[in-house]
Amino acid sequence: MVLGDWGAGYRIADAWTEVAHSLRAIGADLDGGLTLLSAHWTAADGGGAAAAFARFAHDRTGVVTVFAELADAVSEAVKVPSLYYEGVITNAFWVIEYYGVRFKAVAKKISKAFKDLTVNPKTWIDLGEELWGIVEDYIEFIKTTFEALKTCVELIVQMGELASR
Repeated sequence: MVLGDWGAGYRIADAWTEVAHSLRAIGADLDGGLTLLSAHWTAADGGGAAAAFARFAHDRTGVVTVFAELADAVSEAVKVPSLYYEGVITNAFWVIEYYGVRFKAVAKKISKAFKDLTVNPKTWIDLGEELWGIVEDYIEFIKTTFEALKTCVELIVQMGELASR
């Protein structure tokens, strides 16, 4: 998956959803067809073997439903990480843009301070406060990023636990 192409995950999830729909249709067709044929499988000379096979075949159509549910689970298992990936990448680009704009503003202040060659302490204090504000924002961003990663890992562990039940 290319960086920022969370659509690939969504397309994979959609494909699994279609597999589930197809399996449900196959199961319904099998069940309907077997029900129709069962009436003709009651030959008197079969000793009940035809009816037993019909019951066996009907029981197997439930397996198709299980595979359909499994396909739904795979679809969700792919969709959820894609959603998180989309959020992480989108927010990362937003953060890069946000801090890029802030650094540009600070760079302008620094260049203006050097151009003016002022000895006014207020200008340098304001500049220092602005730089410290950016450093604090980055520290908070890093803390928040680790919290988000921790939450993602916890959710993945929960998904694994739910899948193993």
